[in-house]
Parts: sequence; C-alpha cells; structure tokens
Amino acid sequence: MDLDRGRKRLLRIALEVPDALGMVLYSVYGAYVALHDCPQPTGPIPAIWLGLVGSCFGSFFVDLLCHVPPRMISVYRDSLYMTPALLASGCYAAWDRFGPPQTQVLGGCVAIVLSFALRMWAFVYQVKLPHWDFEENPWSNRRRLRRHPKKAAAATSPFNVPTPALRDPDES
Repeated sequence: MDLDRGRKRLLRIALEVPDALGMVLYSVYGAYVALHDCPQPTGPIPAIWLGLVGSCFGSFFVDLLCHVPPRMISVYRDSLYMTPALLASGCYAAWDRFGPPQTQVLGGCVAIVLSFALRMWAFVYQVKLPHWDFEENPWSNRRRLRRHPKKAAAATSPFNVPTPALRDPDES
C-alpha cells in the first residue's frame, strides 16, 4: 500500500517531533547530571559531552542495526541532528556556569526551547550542515582509486552495498 505524499509528510512529522523533543530533553538532563549529580562535580566540557552522548548515541546504534547510514554522521540524510543536542547541552552548561544559581530551571527551559526550535526549523526547511562533496574534490584520491578497481571496491562504504533483506524482490 503506497501512501500519498501528504500522509507520508504527516507520518514524518509525527515521528520527528517526539524525537526532537526527547533528544533535547536528554541532552539537557545529561548536562544536568554531569554538573550536579556526579559524586565529584565536573566542568562544563564533560557536561556538554555527557549531554551529547546521552541524547544522540542511542540512535547511532539503531541506525547501524537497521543497516542505514547513521543520521549523526551522514550529511545526506534528513536535517540537523547533533547540532541541536550540542546547543542544548552547551546552553545549559553555560547558563549553569555563568548564570545566577536561582535560575537553573530557567536555563534548562531556554536550552530546551532554543534547541527544539532549531531542530524543527531544520526539519521544516531541510537545513543541513555544509559538507564537502567528494565527487567534485580535485585533491581527492578517487582518481587513483578509479584506476585500480580492486582498491576502489575495498574503499567503498559498507552502507553502499544493499543487504539481502533490503533488496527489491522485483530486481534480478
């Protein structure tokens, strides 16, 4: 059953909004845990790292198990993914470090709203980080690899090879 374009877009929105909200919440929570709930207090850099790891690396393993390029390192899929999580944990860690102690909850709310807005803006307008297109790179070693097919085959990504479970049954 083929869904029409509007229903596919509605399904994408229904999946993207909770994913974005959960990602920014876990990012702020990870930074909070690193700053306040650890036996020894940490600085803002480990807090940002813990917020980023706590919010993004679950999807990394899900994408690997589904045999698709991971969203957090692929510039060809979807829109911004790790950047809003980095903004959320960084904004909360900076607010916690430099803001008044009475406004930690406000800092968390500001980080959540800013990061969620950035992720939704990137989703709606298909904003991606700039990337280098390797096909047009004059300094790339692709020319050398094209002359040697065995080396070129060894250098390709494992994600370029379709798995038997994902092949179209109509292909021969």
